[in-house]
Amino acid sequence: MFSFLKLIRVPNLFIIVLTMYSVRYCLILPIIQQAELELAMPDFYFFLIVLSTVMVAAAGYIINDYFDRKIDEINKPDEIVVDKGIKRRVAMGAHVVITTLAVFIGAGVSYVSGLFFVGTMVFIFSTASLWFYSTTFKRQFLTGNILISLLAGLVPLIAALFEMTFTSREAHQVYDDASVTTINQAILTILYGYAFFAFIISLIREIIKDTEDYEGDAAYGCKTLPVVLGIKTAKYVAAFLTFCVFCLIAYLMYTYLLFVIVTSAIAPEAASMLPFYYVLFAIQIPLLALTIFLFFAKEKKHFRWASFLTKFIMLGGICFLFILQHQFVTGNWMVV
Repeated sequence: MFSFLKLIRVPNLFIIVLTMYSVRYCLILPIIQQAELELAMPDFYFFLIVLSTVMVAAAGYIINDYFDRKIDEINKPDEIVVDKGIKRRVAMGAHVVITTLAVFIGAGVSYVSGLFFVGTMVFIFSTASLWFYSTTFKRQFLTGNILISLLAGLVPLIAALFEMTFTSREAHQVYDDASVTTINQAILTILYGYAFFAFIISLIREIIKDTEDYEGDAAYGCKTLPVVLGIKTAKYVAAFLTFCVFCLIAYLMYTYLLFVIVTSAIAPEAASMLPFYYVLFAIQIPLLALTIFLFFAKEKKHFRWASFLTKFIMLGGICFLFILQHQFVTGNWMVV
């Protein structure tokens, strides 16, 4: 059992669950409550969507380890599960069963949600992408990195797709089209920012992981960024992307600071600095630390620590949704 839990990367699956439920309860719910609405999607249906998404990810981890068995013998021999803790045929069987159940569950909820084609295609696309990532795209220059990053950015969008479908139907019974559009735009503006953040941080982490796994990838002909352009170039690319994210968020923080200054003169009770300080300590300082750390990283263990730091930054980004919820609930922010 422990080997199987290790194989499906339980901590990573927990992040998916946290992301999807945070989108529902910390972003969508407080915004629609400002319009005197409540969540319309049944809790059990939402649970099934989360479960299906988690199962797709778990199956992806299984098939990735299945095809990376020889590469992992070089990169991380002490962490191999397939062939040691779990037989190859059992791993493949588990992948097929979990993938099939995930697609059927996702398709079932999509059908009752009125999103049968779109919802089903999302889950089929995700499972197919993870299969071809493991067999082909992972060994190609940046293709696999971008694909995995896109799937990471898709997670919060899946949660919103289903929840907002139900909520919009309820809203149309109370408000006109323009008002419903305003509510949806308020949610999507923040959501798209989150999806982009998940995409870019995942892309940075994928490049760092490829740098960490340079030896095995090079030995088996993978055309990853570090193999093609060298470890030094790869770490500089990751550092540059990290610094770009840092600068973008710094601009948003500056904009928010101006908002607080203006608001404090009109409604002091709404001029909260909590979001500013949270982003500074939970996201910006770690981003700056990661940028500097990557410039000086040389050994494999350095890139392993850098990869861990990207997870911390991603978790900090997800938990910012709780800060948003606090701002909405306390009335500091009004969007509808």
